[in-house]
Amino acid sequence: MVACAEPDLAESDGPMPAADNNSRTFSLGEFPVPDPEAWRTEVERLLKGAPFEKAMLTRTLEGITLEPMPTARDTVDLPWLGSLPGQQPFVRGSRSGGYHEAPWLIAQEIRLPLPTEVNAALRHDLGRGQTAVNLVLDATGRAGIAVEDLQPCLAGVDLQGIPVMLDAGPASRAAAAELAELWKQAGVDLSSATAYLGCDPVAGLAQEGGLPQPAERLYDQLAELTRWAAAAPQVRTLPVRETVWHDGGADHALSLGLTLAGAAHALREMEQRGIDLQEAVGRIHFHVCVDADFFMSLTKLRALRLLWSRMQSAAGLDPQAAWIHARTSRRMASFLEPYPNLLRGTTAAMSAVLGGVESLHVDPFAAPAAGQPDEFGRHLARNVQLILAHECHLGQVTDPAGGAWHPEKLTADLAARAWEHVRAVEQAGGVIPALRSGLIQEKVSAAAAERRRRLSTGRDAMVGVNRYCDPGTILAKPSPADLVDTPPESQMVDPIRARRDAEPFEAIRRRVLSGGERPATRVGCICLGDPARYMPRLDFVRGFFQAGGFTVVLGDFAEAPDDAARLAEQANASTLVITGLDETYAEQAAALAGLLKKMGPQPRVLLAGQPGPREEEWRTAGVDEFLHAGSDMLDVLARTAAGTEVSS
Repeated sequence: MVACAEPDLAESDGPMPAADNNSRTFSLGEFPVPDPEAWRTEVERLLKGAPFEKAMLTRTLEGITLEPMPTARDTVDLPWLGSLPGQQPFVRGSRSGGYHEAPWLIAQEIRLPLPTEVNAALRHDLGRGQTAVNLVLDATGRAGIAVEDLQPCLAGVDLQGIPVMLDAGPASRAAAAELAELWKQAGVDLSSATAYLGCDPVAGLAQEGGLPQPAERLYDQLAELTRWAAAAPQVRTLPVRETVWHDGGADHALSLGLTLAGAAHALREMEQRGIDLQEAVGRIHFHVCVDADFFMSLTKLRALRLLWSRMQSAAGLDPQAAWIHARTSRRMASFLEPYPNLLRGTTAAMSAVLGGVESLHVDPFAAPAAGQPDEFGRHLARNVQLILAHECHLGQVTDPAGGAWHPEKLTADLAARAWEHVRAVEQAGGVIPALRSGLIQEKVSAAAAERRRRLSTGRDAMVGVNRYCDPGTILAKPSPADLVDTPPESQMVDPIRARRDAEPFEAIRRRVLSGGERPATRVGCICLGDPARYMPRLDFVRGFFQAGGFTVVLGDFAEAPDDAARLAEQANASTLVITGLDETYAEQAAALAGLLKKMGPQPRVLLAGQPGPREEEWRTAGVDEFLHAGSDMLDVLARTAAGTEVSS
């Protein structure tokens, strides 16, 4: 589907039918054709002096400015719009027939501690909609089951025609040997086998800070594995993983740029070992993360195919489409309120499918809270994919986002930003030197800090974490995956620690909830004036402190400071928030703050709203802090918890 053209409303194929006998017929030609300039003029009039750029433009974490109303003008110069699915530069997907030609693989990870449990879960899930084996292996058994346990894990699994995905890290050659033996026993010919193997030394180095073997030896093994796979055209041996960058906090442009830089490094290493570049390109398989930012995740997949195609062309190769496996983001998971994870995972999965992935894993919604997902969680995660395929029929339309102005423009903008990061890494000597110098760690850390700032100030919303929190949530224990191991002493680089966006909020909530119900864990809203008018401000205060696990006490509204002070005593809270309208504050805030400070024990007094010109007066009267939309939520909540001596 090519770019959508704006319809010529001046012409019509004929009059539209009348709605009823009393309605006259009319044609579209009777309506004037609006233009963007006229639309902007009308919007500016309705904004009543508020700056258009501030009110209507959105600046993303990636540094991309989103227009409020994209039009065909935004896509007129994009060179790929005339291409079809399956054609270079593969923005519209790798297959000409889309999912009609080959459905995406439902490749749910099986992460259980015992081979018998893995085998039972795998056989159960393959019989209920899963279409690929996806196992995490490890030579030590620390990050997954041991490599030597692959045979009992796959016992009874019909390996004929079943794609197998193995994440074995540095033990990939041993895992490949185990799998080859299982294929031989099952009578599977290499020419018909489908598998996704190998390790990504760059990702391993960044994640662990060091490698169990020298990188050169690992690339030697990958080259050996690739030569072995010459007889297996459907076996890919060179994974390139985005996970470490994404989970570390990088934005989509940065993580995409680092992923492509890693792919370029893998090709160079293979070329140095005598592997033909065209052959090596066909063995690359990308592993990326998708999150609840629907359009950014969707367009990241399209931008990946675009840039990968251009990189191959620049190297003098015949471009092949990127093979992409996606997993829903661990970074967006919340522990204390796991149910929103199901909704985030569904959104992310839909973006992956519409973005044209070849394979997909959806994280079970309760996996973070439970440590290991149970059958119910796996069942729901698997069914998310099945519903997208069989009830939403997403596989029946090839590239449904193609030609839509916003995704097309965002694809171009995201690709441009990602390419800037690729160039920066290449100018630093490549991805390994950039890791050793700390350049990449600095970039990822800066992006993570900005992400945290946007969540803390309410610029970005995370349901159940910094907005719309459930005050009755049961305290959950962190999973083993959330605990950070002590890095090895002999590090080659500083490791990039996996982060979850919810972590700092959950740390405060755990601390507060562990203190039980007492004044230190209660926040009283002292309401002044007409509640019908200050209700939005009251809702803001309530949501603000519920994000920290505090019990928010709402008393009756008061018309005078004396009445409000009596209600404050009934709140039995160590923190009190004066809540009302600005005009009410002008008359009563100072008096009320003075009365509240005379209470024993003396409470911490906040005022909901901007301080304005009377800040000094109100602080002198007893206001300790002002709470407003620009407040740093994490800072305020942490000081509230610490200041009231909540038990750790």
